[in-house]
Amino acid sequence: MKYTNLSADSHLSTTWFPKDLYQSRLPAKLREAGPKVVETDEGTKWEWEGVIHGAAADGNDLRKHASQHFRSSREADAEIFDIGDGKLGSDPDVMLEHMDLDGTYAAVYYGETRKEIFKDPELEIACHYAVNEWAVETSSKSPDRLIILPTLPTAYPDVCAAEVYRLAEMGTKAVEFVLWDAAEPVFEEIWEPVWAAAEETNIVICSHIGDKKGTPRPPFRRGARLAHYPQVPMVIVPHLGQLIFSGVFERHPKLRYSFGECRIGWIPFVIQWMDRTAKGRSMQTDTPLSMLPSEYIKRQITFTFEEDYVGTKMLMDPEFYIRDSAVWGSDYPHEQGTWPHSEETLDRLFEGVDDATRRTVVWDRTAAFFDIKGPEAEAAK
Repeated sequence: MKYTNLSADSHLSTTWFPKDLYQSRLPAKLREAGPKVVETDEGTKWEWEGVIHGAAADGNDLRKHASQHFRSSREADAEIFDIGDGKLGSDPDVMLEHMDLDGTYAAVYYGETRKEIFKDPELEIACHYAVNEWAVETSSKSPDRLIILPTLPTAYPDVCAAEVYRLAEMGTKAVEFVLWDAAEPVFEEIWEPVWAAAEETNIVICSHIGDKKGTPRPPFRRGARLAHYPQVPMVIVPHLGQLIFSGVFERHPKLRYSFGECRIGWIPFVIQWMDRTAKGRSMQTDTPLSMLPSEYIKRQITFTFEEDYVGTKMLMDPEFYIRDSAVWGSDYPHEQGTWPHSEETLDRLFEGVDDATRRTVVWDRTAAFFDIKGPEAEAAK
């Protein structure tokens, strides 16, 4: 197999969780209220706390979800999306087969961009722990290739640092920090134990674009839904600024932070303006920095894109900053992503960009950031 890329942004939705994931891991007292798969008049669903939630594939709707989640506009592709009766999209063999179709050696998998709603905090935290354990176990089937992100329950800051340490002992490389559900802004001191734990354990903190759980999507009225999507990548701006200007990367110089699916074409202006702010308003802070924001970003942060022609054209010019922080992801299996024809997209994206820069963005930087050894190291075992 010839591998040509690493994806720093892929997805594994709750739809594909095995139906016994929660019931086999939750404490006995929480199982009755906990998530379970039920068959309804509207199809196979997840149910918890007496409420029907999203779709589940592990039931009567398996074939339907296989055809909906893994599809292409090309008729010639029809057969490659057949994952076989009884197999889930979360089956490591299926995930690896789909990665092979796209020349992807390793991938970082985020979950839903809006997380699940629970009434009971104890149940919510326990469900986080259950999914995290399953994510680590599933990743362990091919640990250099599958990086399925456990999720920190950021609505409950007091348990997050301990969860980082627990996951580190289990062999986790990276975790998802859900900015949108965080109980406090990231500049607050309450998060210091989390940053320290991640730095100490060498675990990457990852945050994907999204919305707070429970946030309704804009309506299909007067273009409101379409108007929502162009601004979504920029939702990370307040959090990026807070992380930098509060001194998180100053105090934790080995902390690594990856922003998923935020694209890169708009980022040069924000970096340049943060540098200008740091120089021109240095007296308006109680947290002095020893470097410019652009320098922290170069040292410790990556930004992920899947199909950004504007940003790719900026990679060759150092004045645009992003050549030191851009990484690529296929956004598998989302329709706006590039799977399973990423190489064709990458050829168009990187036209006029030298091979060394392309290699850095689609492979080397992600490999270094997430400690991915590569196929040669795997073959040598």
